[in-house]
Amino acid sequence: MLHKGKALKIMHDKPAKDAEKEAKKQTYAYDAGLPVPKVHRAYGAEGNAYVLMDYIKGCNFVEACPEDPVQIKEYMQTLVGLQIQMHQLDGGDLIDMKQHFREKIKKVKISRRIKRKYIKELKHLEYNTCLCHMDYHPMNLLLSEEGKPYIIDWSNACAGSREADVCNSYLILTIIGQKELAELYLTLYCAMSNMQKADIWNCMGLVACMKLSEKRSDEEKANLLEIVMQDYKSKSIFRFLRKK
Repeated sequence: MLHKGKALKIMHDKPAKDAEKEAKKQTYAYDAGLPVPKVHRAYGAEGNAYVLMDYIKGCNFVEACPEDPVQIKEYMQTLVGLQIQMHQLDGGDLIDMKQHFREKIKKVKISRRIKRKYIKELKHLEYNTCLCHMDYHPMNLLLSEEGKPYIIDWSNACAGSREADVCNSYLILTIIGQKELAELYLTLYCAMSNMQKADIWNCMGLVACMKLSEKRSDEEKANLLEIVMQDYKSKSIFRFLRKK
C-alpha cells in the first residue's frame, strides 16, 4: 500500500511490537549493506501494526521472470547470489534460530514423540550465526524499474544455520508445486558456494516440521507432513539398526 510516497506494510490484527520486531530486522539487513528498502517507522494503530518503508517501483521476481529457461537461470543466479551474500553476514543480536524453531515446533499439531525428536535434533543442527531470512523465495525479491533487486519481508529473519535457510527456500518452492525451480535453486546454491546437497537433506525433516506451524493450504501441509513422516521413519529405522 502506498502512503505519502512510501510503502506501508499492514499487519492486520497484530500488536505494534510485531511491526517493531520486523522493522528492527529489516533495518539490521539494510545497515549491513544488503539491498533492502529503508524503514522509516514502525507503529500500531486501530488494532493493526504498520511498517513504513521506501517504495520500490517495479515487480517481484515471479512477475518479472520470463519463460525462457536461460533467463530463468540468470534470475535464479541473482537470487542465489544475494542469499550467499546474506549468509556471509553475522546475524548479530537477532533471534537465535534454535529458539525460533523450538517455539514454532511446539505449536505444531503432531504427536509429542515426533515433536520431541525434532526439538532434540536442534542440538545437532549444523550451526553458525549467519544472517538467515527464513522466507527467501522469488516472491520476496523485488526488481526495480532500474533492474536492481531488493529483498523484502524480514519478519522471520534470525541468526543461525545457512543450511536450514537454504532448506527452507527449497521447501517453499517444492510445496507450491515448483519442483523443477526448487532443484535448479538448490543446484545453483551448491555450485556457487561450498555447500553439499547432503547438508540440506540432513535438516529437511526438521525444517518441514517447523513449517507445519505456518498458515498453509491443506495440500501444502499434507506435502510437509509427508516429508516429516518419511524423515522420521527413516531416521527411526537407522537408530534401530545402530542399536543392533
